[in-house]
Amino acid sequence: MEEQTRDIQGLNGSFDMGATYKGRDISVPFSFQGQNLASYPLFRDLIYKLTTKTEPFYIQELRRPQVAGYTFKDAKNSNAVSIDQYGRDTVFDETQSENEVSTGKRYLVRLSGATEVEQSAHTSKGKGELSFHTTELPFAESVGTSKDLERDGLHYTENPIWSYGMGLSRDPATRQYTFDVNTATSFDVYNFGDVPIDQFNQHLILKLTFNQELNSTINFGFNGLNIEIDGAAANISAGDVVTYETGGYFNNGLSILNATNYKMPELQEGLNKLMFNGTYDLTIEVECRYYYL
Repeated sequence: MEEQTRDIQGLNGSFDMGATYKGRDISVPFSFQGQNLASYPLFRDLIYKLTTKTEPFYIQELRRPQVAGYTFKDAKNSNAVSIDQYGRDTVFDETQSENEVSTGKRYLVRLSGATEVEQSAHTSKGKGELSFHTTELPFAESVGTSKDLERDGLHYTENPIWSYGMGLSRDPATRQYTFDVNTATSFDVYNFGDVPIDQFNQHLILKLTFNQELNSTINFGFNGLNIEIDGAAANISAGDVVTYETGGYFNNGLSILNATNYKMPELQEGLNKLMFNGTYDLTIEVECRYYYL
């Protein structure tokens, strides 16, 4: 976090001008074991190959649900083999767990440093630590979008994109992101993250599908009517799709920014009210990711 202050000559202290998040450092310890001593440098070089890139990439946290347990058996009168939770032969008495994705959050990072890989004496085992720095945004972002949440809900899947600790609600009504503006002028939209979505480089897409010609000015926005689009200047007809994305407005892919008042939509944390200045024969879809400190 970076603080902004202003000093005034002859005045004790300083004026607080706020603060902004600039970046985050993430340390990731790792270990590996080769098949033999000769394979050790192959695994070491593979780790550097996978992580040393000029382009940023996403990382997610893996955790083992339970501590790896090792048990001893008396194998004098048996082969000590039993059946595990997957129906396979095992020599362990207790359920063994593998590393799995423990959160639906991810970070966009670039490698910033690495410790020298340490090789255990006379073995093919190695361990070290990689350091990453966030790029673009210093926040974690949800793997899934609001449209994924609306379509699939929170049902368990083999490769889950949602997890505990993401502020999600069990109430299906909070997971609606497609609205018919012909039936009402105000709708509830939830931002389940810890961070407002108020910058052009955050993932927020509004998609308005018109079933009517628009010759007047439409006013809408979150928690107020701050966005204006001149339908005549934007040449909006029935069947057109108007979108907001990365700070721009488009009608069927063509920029109509000059037909707007240049205002950006903003989603605060928690409940937001999507408001229109009247009913229109159109549907609106809100697609966003959620951001976390």
